Amino acid sequence: MPHVVEYRRALLSEPERETYLAGDAFAEDWIRQIRADVPDAPILVTAGGLFHYFEENKVVGLLRMLTGFGEIEIVFDTVSKSGMAMMRKKYMKQVGHRDAQMFFYVDSASELTGKIGSGVRVLAEEPYYRHIPRTGLKLSTKISMSVSDRFWMVKMVHLATE
Repeated sequence: MPHVVEYRRALLSEPERETYLAGDAFAEDWIRQIRADVPDAPILVTAGGLFHYFEENKVVGLLRMLTGFGEIEIVFDTVSKSGMAMMRKKYMKQVGHRDAQMFFYVDSASELTGKIGSGVRVLAEEPYYRHIPRTGLKLSTKISMSVSDRFWMVKMVHLATE
């Protein structure tokens, strides 16, 4: 969404080696644009807080599409099936988005790569809160983070095209 990207630019200017793109994440035009600008450079795509809101076939289709554009790594946050249930039941209500529809989750990054097909591998899959300092946080927050990490309810996934 162009207005979201403009708002982000107003808050955080684009670093020299980053490009904020407004448009449909699931269309090929953005990756074609990048490849036209830097035909042989490795590309890192970050998708924070995005995939939860889309059906699995859309996300898998996007990841499959990226395999055709050279050396690309993608890092994204995701939840497990149990993490999704928790988000729907509790978290989205707390932040005032009880009607938000959420679909995509990943129980296993290696299973996800199997759905994508050949040409992609898992570089990392780790609990979301593992490296976040807990100093100064409320006990309930620390417990929530620990439970989430223990049961892999929220995680970061890092994939690479081959």
